[in-house]
Amino acid sequence: MKQKVAHVIDRMGEASSRAQGLREVITSCRKLNLNDQHRIYLMKDPVANNGKGSVVGFLKVGEKNLFLHDHQGQTHEIMSLCVLDFYVYDNQQRRGYGLKLFNKMLEMERVLVQHLAVDSPSDKSMRFLKKHYDL
Repeated sequence: MKQKVAHVIDRMGEASSRAQGLREVITSCRKLNLNDQHRIYLMKDPVANNGKGSVVGFLKVGEKNLFLHDHQGQTHEIMSLCVLDFYVYDNQQRRGYGLKLFNKMLEMERVLVQHLAVDSPSDKSMRFLKKHYDL
C-alpha cells in the first residue's frame, strides 16, 4: 500500500511540475519524507476506475519562514503555513475537486485562507484563489 501511495505522489508531483513549466519536481515521496513539516492532502474520486477509485489531485502545505516588510520598511520574520504545491489532473479540473480539496485542507489545518502564504503561485493558482476566495 505504501508503495502505491508513493508511486501516486511521485507521478502527481511530476504532472504538477510539468503543468507549471518547472525544471524540477517539487513534490515527491522522497522529499516529503525528508521534511516532516510538509503535509500532503490527496483527493480521490471513489467511483472512478470501475469503483476502485482514482486520485484526482493533491495539495501540499508546510510551515515556511517568511520575511515580511511593513509600511515603515521594517522586516519581520514569521513562520506561516504555506501552500507549496497544488494540482488537479487536467482531465479532472472544473469538477469542483480543487475547491473541495482546498476547503478540506483549510478545515484540517484550522486556518483561514487569508492567513495562508502561497509559494511561487502559478497564474492558474492565482485565478483559482481569486475566483473562489476573492484573494
